[in-house]
Amino acid sequence: MALYLTYESINHSRMLKRVPVRITVTGTRGKSSVVRMLTSVLRASGARTLGKVTGTEPCYILPNGQDEVISRNRLASIIEQIRTVRRGVKENCVYLVSEIMSIHPENHLIESQRLLRPHHVIITNSQPDHLDAQQDSVADVLALDVVECSNVWLHENEESQIFKQIALKKNATLHEVPYDNSGFQQCHMNLVSALARHLSISETHIDTGIHDAIQERTPINIWEIISLQKRVHVVDAFSANEPASTWKIVDQLKDYPEIKGRLIGILNLRWDRGDRTAQWIKALKINNPFKFLYVTGGHKLAFCKKIECAISVNSKTADKIWAEIYNNTNDGDCIVGLANWAGSGAKLIDIWKKNGHHYGI
Repeated sequence: MALYLTYESINHSRMLKRVPVRITVTGTRGKSSVVRMLTSVLRASGARTLGKVTGTEPCYILPNGQDEVISRNRLASIIEQIRTVRRGVKENCVYLVSEIMSIHPENHLIESQRLLRPHHVIITNSQPDHLDAQQDSVADVLALDVVECSNVWLHENEESQIFKQIALKKNATLHEVPYDNSGFQQCHMNLVSALARHLSISETHIDTGIHDAIQERTPINIWEIISLQKRVHVVDAFSANEPASTWKIVDQLKDYPEIKGRLIGILNLRWDRGDRTAQWIKALKINNPFKFLYVTGGHKLAFCKKIECAISVNSKTADKIWAEIYNNTNDGDCIVGLANWAGSGAKLIDIWKKNGHHYGI
């Protein structure tokens, strides 16, 4: 066994050397968006690039720009980063851009220092998240992703003292990028542009890549509703219909700093689409981002027997459905409408439009 592990370690080191530039993106929010944006910029420059995002639906972003979903037969593991490096070699890539998967500090250390060993580390932000898993300060945990002699890219408003200390210890170079108060998207663009310029990517290719990445984003309608001394956000993902498109919307919610609470779903099923109901059951058994899932429409009782967090909604009209769900939310929760726009979905959107402040698209 010891001989086998030694061989695997040596082989992985050889594989790493065959990917000339490795870039990791860490932080509590916005990692997937930054990976997609930077991958698009590098691809626009003509360089073969493999991206990897690990959100609700993990996937590779191939050199041709297409997504390839990563199939998992078990829980997510940082060991899959070994396969990511091998895929980068197989695709003959110059650049590998990967989102850091880890939550626990010890995994950050292994994933960054041993499995990926990046030349560049982008830190999107260090706001608290995954608090149950990260007992240390977020900045201390993210500092574990800084590798010897790497370049570290972060906003100037982050806890720079911690990162300055680790950069000094690791002989890494710290690049502080101006923070933009106009919103998360501009902040992501600043980080990506700064690294791209460092890599001698032209301004034309930077602009083209960023534009293409933004165009690929799924539009999101978000409303803020304040009532009964609590504030919630509601998201229209009804029109996405099937799980794969819905997960793209759910992943983008991580980019909104205002959305910090529990994620709660409203799944609106149709009697005439039993195939779609089965599709949702299968998808949620593999990956379920919701704390609770309120189910309306056809097949709801059968559905609730299959999914542990599912709750059958007894109310019949949209007004009563919304009241039943809203009364069981906490301040700061985010409610996402799923599966079908027809029937209750459209009526719930009308309620949100009437009672909420629309600010996200």
